[in-house]
Amino acid sequence: MNRDHRLLPGKVNPTQAEALTMVCAQVMGNDVAVTIGGSNGHFELNTFGPLIAANVLQSARLLGDACSSFSENCVEGMEPNFDAIKLTR
Repeated sequence: MNRDHRLLPGKVNPTQAEALTMVCAQVMGNDVAVTIGGSNGHFELNTFGPLIAANVLQSARLLGDACSSFSENCVEGMEPNFDAIKLTR
């Protein structure tokens, strides 16, 4: 999370969380393409094999990179604010 949001001073700029959400949207789109490709194997020719392989590999790469980036740039060093947590009870 980046501090000092450009448009809203004092707010947190959640760039890493938004990036992770975009990756999830892309992976869901890839899943739709794989599903359609798998259902269209007419005459067992497997013509959609390259589409399926490319989308599965892209999804794996995107998820791995996004998780690493999210961990390094957002999660590491994060500590709970116990005082604020107590106030929410």
